[in-house]
Amino acid sequence: NYMMSAKPIVCFEAAAKGVRHLEEVFTVPNHDWQKLGEAIVTLLRDPALAKRLAANARETVLNTFDWRVLAKKIESIYEQLLPVN
Repeated sequence: NYMMSAKPIVCFEAAAKGVRHLEEVFTVPNHDWQKLGEAIVTLLRDPALAKRLAANARETVLNTFDWRVLAKKIESIYEQLLPVN
């Protein structure tokens, strides 16, 4: 939801499936609350970075995680698995 609404995201590495550090999100080591706080402050102090990450996150959602995109990928898998008459 944050990605689609173009909000900058800071999260632990384990929660960052399908996204990349400093491309769509700012990731920190798992359970490192100190680094989490530092990353939030970094984005607050660097609005250009926050804006870039947020815009990239939205693009990633639209191009990778949108249901229309996922449905086409699933359809392609079924077409490969099932014989077409």
